[in-house]
Amino acid sequence: MSDNTFDIIFHPVRLKIIRTLTIYDELTSMQLFKEIGDVPQATLYRHIQTLLEKGVLYVVKEHKVRGNIESVYALNINKVSLTASDLDKMSKEEKLLFFLKFLMMNHVEYENYLNNNENKSDQATYAMANLYLTDHEFSEFQTEYNELIKTRIKNKPTEGRKLRTLSTIIIPQKIEKKD
Repeated sequence: MSDNTFDIIFHPVRLKIIRTLTIYDELTSMQLFKEIGDVPQATLYRHIQTLLEKGVLYVVKEHKVRGNIESVYALNINKVSLTASDLDKMSKEEKLLFFLKFLMMNHVEYENYLNNNENKSDQATYAMANLYLTDHEFSEFQTEYNELIKTRIKNKPTEGRKLRTLSTIIIPQKIEKKD
């Protein structure tokens, strides 16, 4: 992910567009407007255009609606994914900034959850665990974890299903346990 793309996607309205398209895969601007709800239509269109120009979104198909061409948008996942190579190229300060923005996105998600939850019990949680793993064991763990996520990530919204955001942070520690 280039620095420019990083700056492009970390705008509150653009993050809402990206997040919504990660849930629904393909949407028109009107569908995005209805799903996001709290962004004026003209503002939303302007940010869709910016994301299109930068290659973060692309047009999947177009169709006529009352004489106008309506585009259906999808997310270019390669433009919003951070690779190991991207991290290797970042300075310590850039990594910390990216991590802070990641934490802020989680903060916003959790705040929205709390604002709309009305103190109902619904299995929301956060936890921390320390695991002692060799590099090989950790690689196996990551593969197992990713496979587990893949089995559920394409679930479509249906009655009874709630959208649940799962965020993962893996931090290798330098602390060695003394026997």
